[in-house]
Amino acid sequence: MANLGSGGGGVTGPAIAVVTTAGAGGFWAPTVFDPEDASTAAVVTAIANQVKVHQFVLPFRIGIGKCTIEVTTAEAGMNVVAGFYDSSGNKLVQTDGMTTAAAAPTFVQDSFTAYVMEPGVYFYAYSCDGTTAQCRHLNTDLGSSAASFMNQGTATRIGTAANAMAALVLPATLGVITTVATQDAMITYWEV
Repeated sequence: MANLGSGGGGVTGPAIAVVTTAGAGGFWAPTVFDPEDASTAAVVTAIANQVKVHQFVLPFRIGIGKCTIEVTTAEAGMNVVAGFYDSSGNKLVQTDGMTTAAAAPTFVQDSFTAYVMEPGVYFYAYSCDGTTAQCRHLNTDLGSSAASFMNQGTATRIGTAANAMAALVLPATLGVITTVATQDAMITYWEV
């Protein structure tokens, strides 16, 4: 059996599903499945170029080459970048800059060089070179700080990366992740 856990999971055996055909599926980050509480609109990053991260488990193999965000409050001349890191914090793939200048609310989609993600553990990361652009977010604090649950023990799974984005390029590595207990996650939809 092939090892399908390149994302850090070490899974052996056939993938649950394989999604590599355009128009035949995709996933939401950071939840993989349809987000339950996506009613929040929030500033992407209050500090320009700060990288926010959320760990998640991808249970299937998927090819990605498009990413969609919803801009809810525009910021002229600024861009959002999103991407994925392996479980050790090494960058795997990122979008190009997705403009936040369009009249909001609006959906913005970016096409980038296709990448295949195997089942495993990943960090979803995103940043903005502005400080006031708002996008649709998943409410992860739920009033009881769900991130606090995930950041217990020896691992930090939700927070901000030590390394910043520069010129719309996410850093090659995340560096140390600083815990942020009430950090909501910008919602993105990824597909072939």
